[in-house]
Amino acid sequence: MITYNQTFADANLILETFKNLEMSYIILVSTNGSIVYGMQYNVTSQSLEPLTSSIMAHLASDSYILGRSIEGIYTSGLLSVDGRPVLFAARPILTSDGQGPSHGAFFMGRVMDQVVLDRFEASTALPIKLFMINDTSLTSEITSAGLSDLIDNRMTIKVLNESTIAGYALADDIYGYPVAAIRVTIERDIHAQGVMSNYSLLASLTIASLIFGLIVFFAIDRTVTSRLSNLRQDVSRVGSKSEGKMHVASQGQDEIGVLADNINGMLVAINTAQERLIDSERRYRGIVEDQNELIARFDPELRVTFMNVPFLRTVDTDWDMVKGKRLDNLMGRKTVDMIMGHVGELSIATPVSTFESAVEGHEGTIWVRTSLRAIYDGAGKITEYQTVSTEITERKKMEEALKQANNKLGILSNITRHDMNNQMLVLNGFLELCKLQNRDPDVAMYLDKINRAAANIQVQIAFTREYQELGIQAPIWTSVGGQIAKAFALLHPAGISLEDRTNGLEILTDPLAEKALYNLVDNSIRHGERITRIRIDLQPVGDAMLVIYEDDGVGISAKDRLHLFEKGSGKQTGFGLFLIREIFGITGITIYENGHIGEGVRFEILVPSGAWRRLSS
Repeated sequence: MITYNQTFADANLILETFKNLEMSYIILVSTNGSIVYGMQYNVTSQSLEPLTSSIMAHLASDSYILGRSIEGIYTSGLLSVDGRPVLFAARPILTSDGQGPSHGAFFMGRVMDQVVLDRFEASTALPIKLFMINDTSLTSEITSAGLSDLIDNRMTIKVLNESTIAGYALADDIYGYPVAAIRVTIERDIHAQGVMSNYSLLASLTIASLIFGLIVFFAIDRTVTSRLSNLRQDVSRVGSKSEGKMHVASQGQDEIGVLADNINGMLVAINTAQERLIDSERRYRGIVEDQNELIARFDPELRVTFMNVPFLRTVDTDWDMVKGKRLDNLMGRKTVDMIMGHVGELSIATPVSTFESAVEGHEGTIWVRTSLRAIYDGAGKITEYQTVSTEITERKKMEEALKQANNKLGILSNITRHDMNNQMLVLNGFLELCKLQNRDPDVAMYLDKINRAAANIQVQIAFTREYQELGIQAPIWTSVGGQIAKAFALLHPAGISLEDRTNGLEILTDPLAEKALYNLVDNSIRHGERITRIRIDLQPVGDAMLVIYEDDGVGISAKDRLHLFEKGSGKQTGFGLFLIREIFGITGITIYENGHIGEGVRFEILVPSGAWRRLSS
């Protein structure tokens, strides 16, 4: 092997040699590591080809295989060459009697193609397949997890389908690294036999169940179903009857018979309740029909669902003519718009709205006081509206007559007061003339008393002008904080601060309450002497609200507090606080003074429930 013998190669290392030996690679290497001869057999083209770089990499001068072979060590195993598994064997070249030293190395390799695998299958009688370790088809067959398990344990088992199970074993190359996986598959005969046994058992159970079910069905039909069907027909017949006695046929003493008896008992109770309901409806309808109030109900689409006789008389029609019709077809558009305006104010918290309005009837315009109620279902949805209207035409006429009489009395009072003021002016003029011409001290004293009496008369005349306006107009909602702030703006108190803690509170009072609140501020400024602060605060008292007016002036003595709200009490006319109490009293509001001398006044205004509200609401 020191020199290459071309004659030997041409005679022995020919194509037929590769075919006869079924070799894919034959390689001769000298002791210095150079390849003396090397060819590979291409099965597809049936020709010899030079060695590829892949096989040459295993035969480098410093390779593991070459070094062992030159040293005389036999080496064999698997190699990965060009992505294919190759059975590879290396032998040192010795003398004919097997003596060394080695004159080089002789390499032979066989690709593990299907021909080789078929031989393995023939000898083992088992299907065998070889996968390279990096073959994607192996990963897709046993998954990444299965590949990891194979590498870790060097073997794994996987069920391929219902009839086949596969075992995988790891094969190392000459270097000791995993290079391929060998798969052996066998039929799952035991599993198939178990499945068939399960099918047979299931089929047997199914047939037995069908037979048993048919027996039970006919038994139940005879003893239960047909009787229940008869009972159902009886119940349907009872449900379709509108009158007469209701009952179902008795069915014996078992559970179905007891059920029929219970149904009969229930039907008796229903029949009794229905008779009571009809009687109650007749009685209460009579009560509703006998009322003078105009009672009606309508749904959210304004369709009439009920209207009593007085209401029908008012619109000059009968029930058959209005049933299901819309309100705007029975009443004027203005009246319907007014009702819908109040409907928009209703809620679960405030389901009732009361108002007065004029309604056009067939006999002309009438006035009614109406209570409008929203009726809700369990889900909080409006199902109907109910109106109960009381005719107040006569009251309205009397109110108008009283208003006209009050106007006339007011005119008369104004004229009388004007004439009295003119006469007082004349009286004061003559008193002044008398004072100028009088020289008698006793007479001067009497003239002064007459002058003071005349001044008191003028104050009382002024008081009648203010008291005359009290209660003339309907109460209105008045903002406490707003009116106090307005008084501050008019009085311009220097050096005095205002603390308003009413948070938009409104109270229902006579329109003159504006003057009452103004007088409180004016009194604080006039009589507080050293006042620097006025504060309005709130304190709930049950359902009522306590409005607290305070200043930090000199306060009011206990003696003056006893007569504080009496007419004529006070440092000026004596009518201010008396009028304040009268103004608040019209709507049930009371006022007290609970301050302390030297600490300022504290007026407590108690507003009853229903006479106060928050501006935001």
